[in-house]
Amino acid sequence: WIMAPRSPQRGLEASSSSEDALTGQYEVLRCIGQGSFGTVRLARHILTGAEVAVKTVGKGELDPAFLQAEVAIMKAVEHPSVVQLFQVMETADRMYLVMEYAGWGQLLQYIPEGVGLPEREAQGLFEQVASALCACQAQGIAHRDVKAENILLDTRVLVKLSDFEILPQC
Repeated sequence: WIMAPRSPQRGLEASSSSEDALTGQYEVLRCIGQGSFGTVRLARHILTGAEVAVKTVGKGELDPAFLQAEVAIMKAVEHPSVVQLFQVMETADRMYLVMEYAGWGQLLQYIPEGVGLPEREAQGLFEQVASALCACQAQGIAHRDVKAENILLDTRVLVKLSDFEILPQC
């Protein structure tokens, strides 16, 4: 595993203790997501104070090829509407993907139930998703699971396309 190019001060860490690699650099704040292949926790970088999302995957829970593909895709697509990968850490039993934190969470949670979004706002969000998908396509990547749960919003209500572990190459 190698470090993502967008974060020059962070890199791969190895540790005998699963949590030491993470807690040595980050203060884990809380769980923000649970999936079939691991958890996502909100953390704060100890030195910079930057909030990040840390996806933790047990090595026995997922085919290593899928995880490698997710890392490769996130590194290949540099776009403001695609979640950035900052760092990958590996321990004996876990992988940690340190990613951009989208503070407003999933688009599904943002849309008022039974009301929807005003047309202009929906159009703006759709344009951002389309732009992210075009950036993926330009790298030969097709996202086959675009849904409100995989579209995140940051605190400025900007789209962040996520969940690349299921993205096959075109």
